[in-house]
Amino acid sequence: MAMGTIQDAKRILVDTEVGLRQLIEQGLREQRYGDVAEIAALAEALSHLQKTHGGLPVGGAEPKGAPSAPSTDHPSIDRPRANAGKVGYPRFEREGDKLVKIGWSKKNKSAYEHRAPREVVIAFARHLASSVGEGKVFAVEDLTPVPDVANGGEVPAYQVYLTLAWFRSTGVVEKKGRDGYVLCHGALAGGRLDKLWASLPARA
Repeated sequence: MAMGTIQDAKRILVDTEVGLRQLIEQGLREQRYGDVAEIAALAEALSHLQKTHGGLPVGGAEPKGAPSAPSTDHPSIDRPRANAGKVGYPRFEREGDKLVKIGWSKKNKSAYEHRAPREVVIAFARHLASSVGEGKVFAVEDLTPVPDVANGGEVPAYQVYLTLAWFRSTGVVEKKGRDGYVLCHGALAGGRLDKLWASLPARA
């Protein structure tokens, strides 16, 4: 394959990534949180593809003016129950050592699932507790990237959003208008995270 063709193909990947970021931002403005989570997962897959094939090729950087990282700079990627779009969503369960979020996609009019390993949930909880004072308003962008201590690197963005959504549903954090979130007093103290995990409905 000619080098020019390879460069063209890689440029398409870059353009696609920028497009996904723009869709994420649009979804946030319109409060279509289910769609945002699905697009964020696609962005993660595209990012993995780029890394597998040598990363961003054109000058080694993104085009000027492109939005910053697609999945870590948005403070509102949880699913407020008032905006869930379908009664009973989102729901949270545990499947083995994984947290499962069952959400509802207004666009596709169907349920979807996202998963995060328990070790990721623990990593995010520790990062949250060490980075944010109880009762202080914070935005997700204040916390990211979240280090993946067990595996190295960073926790995938959609898993950060999933965990934050679960924390909100259990009262670990509270939404504060458009300003962000608040870590509730004592929410992660005294082994409470283990108790919350044990209280999740378990799949057979």
